[in-house]
Amino acid sequence: MLSFLFSLMIALLIGTIITVTSKYLENEQAQRDNSTKCKSYRALVEIAAAYYENDPDGSSWLLKRREANLRRKQYGCTEYF
Repeated sequence: MLSFLFSLMIALLIGTIITVTSKYLENEQAQRDNSTKCKSYRALVEIAAAYYENDPDGSSWLLKRREANLRRKQYGCTEYF
C-alpha cells in the first residue's frame, strides 16, 4: 500500500512538472515571437514572397529568404509560412 502511494505521488509530481514546464516554454516562445527581431524576420519572409511572385526565377527573393532564415535561427523565432 505504501509503495502504491509513493508511486502515485511520484507520477503526480512528474505530471505537474511536465505541465508547468511546457506552459513556461510556450510562454517564452510567444514572447520571443512578439519581439521586434522576430517581427523583422516575418517581414523579410513576406518581402521574399513578394519578390518571388514578381520574379520566381530571380535571385533577389532567395537572398531575402536566406537572410530571413538566418534571423529566425539567430533569434529563435517560430517558422513563418
